[in-house]
Amino acid sequence: MQQSETLWSEWLGLAPLGRGLARRLMFLWVRARVLPEEPPISSDVPVVYVFANNALSSRLVVDGVCKRLDLPRPEVSPEGLPSEKRALIFVRRLRGWLRRRAEPVQSPRLARLVERVVADNELDVQVVPVTVFWGRSPAKEKSPLKLLFSESWAPAGRLRKLFIILVHGRHTFVQFSTPVSLREFVTESVRDGTDPELIPRKLARVIRVHMRRIRVAAIGPDLSHRRTLRGRILRSPGVRRAIERHAAREGISTDDAYRKAASYVDEIAA
Repeated sequence: MQQSETLWSEWLGLAPLGRGLARRLMFLWVRARVLPEEPPISSDVPVVYVFANNALSSRLVVDGVCKRLDLPRPEVSPEGLPSEKRALIFVRRLRGWLRRRAEPVQSPRLARLVERVVADNELDVQVVPVTVFWGRSPAKEKSPLKLLFSESWAPAGRLRKLFIILVHGRHTFVQFSTPVSLREFVTESVRDGTDPELIPRKLARVIRVHMRRIRVAAIGPDLSHRRTLRGRILRSPGVRRAIERHAAREGISTDDAYRKAASYVDEIAA
């Protein structure tokens, strides 16, 4: 498991030099707004960030934001925890090259941190869930192009993610949640009778639920359905006019032109 967790991080030269270069290239285009403007992260306690998944783009954005705000960074060894190469954890892993899927994963790093907190009564770690949103809420988008590449619940493939960054990169939001004291979580879990070996799994589950609620608040529970998104795009005035013009130009029915447009939307959204 340890090997699998680090494989993606090391790919494409994501040692410090490679990560720095990739981050600089991304921020030539991306503009990120931070929520809240001053994240409530203490500089006196080691910090570990929790990501919804291992998406490289989100990690680079958060690393750049933390560098700008002079916060502990996820892509470097956390201060006070020199044995850890990075200050990040993800609770799901993206798999697949064309059609991406997210699978829950147990983080060896989180398990190690829990073990250290259990063994050392003086140690605490701030566990900070962080979420990256590309663009505004889909409910607020009027442009069919921006709506097509808006945030959804389905993991984006690599090509689609590239278009998402190009379309929405100038309106990116990074949301830092209130830090969770790992010391307090471990203490309360042990008091409730939880086996220490099960605490990492319990915390990961709590964070997954928390991050899901954040996404529901941001993009809504229904917009993840492809047919719902397709319907909103095809009903937009600009697209409807284009469908009618195409039907007249090609000498086909509006229904046939609509079905053809729907198939194009499905291909792009896949």
